[in-house]
Amino acid sequence: MKTIPKLVSLTCLLVLTGCATTEYIEIDRTVPPYFQPTNVYHDPQAGDSRPKRVLVLPCHGNAGTPLILKDLNEILMQELTKANFFEAIPLSTKIAMNRRRDQDYDLVSALGWAKDAGADGILICRVTSCQASKPLVLGVSMKLWSIPREANVWSVDETLDSQLTPVANGARNYYLTNLRANYPSRRSENILDSPRMFFQYAFAELFSTLPKQKAEQIPQ
Repeated sequence: MKTIPKLVSLTCLLVLTGCATTEYIEIDRTVPPYFQPTNVYHDPQAGDSRPKRVLVLPCHGNAGTPLILKDLNEILMQELTKANFFEAIPLSTKIAMNRRRDQDYDLVSALGWAKDAGADGILICRVTSCQASKPLVLGVSMKLWSIPREANVWSVDETLDSQLTPVANGARNYYLTNLRANYPSRRSENILDSPRMFFQYAFAELFSTLPKQKAEQIPQ
């Protein structure tokens, strides 16, 4: 008769151990170091006169195929909209289609397009490196030009390589913070296999260094 309680106790122990093991396996978290952009410039004289309505020129450069650059443009606009640092106005498709993907934008033409769009700023994004297969890599050089100041008020030039530990940690942390609700069955390591999700992280990380405006100045 004494063996029954022992069997019950052993069964409970196994069940509890199994639950604890399952909970441990499902834990998905990251720890520092996280990637931090360092090659960033801010105009110390800009103050509160930062652009509020910005013409966004399409990504261009030798890196990446036309299809990848098209996807990068969509992701860039998506992340700019989320960041809400300013009102982002895309360049018209008609103008963009008449240019080679490796052709730089001249400032005179860009100023004319910005005037037509009623913009007070221009965002230029050149893709310096891009690998859409493992290991994922995205390098971009971006500048924010203020038309009233006739000066560059922000720039960043970075390459995010998923093979580097801080970048991989940062990407996984971005997934857990921003994308997990959309893909609950996936683990954070999956972002290192998905070009679109990794590029989302890259742009979000770089845009986090944009000069911030006072809340009442940001267009809603």
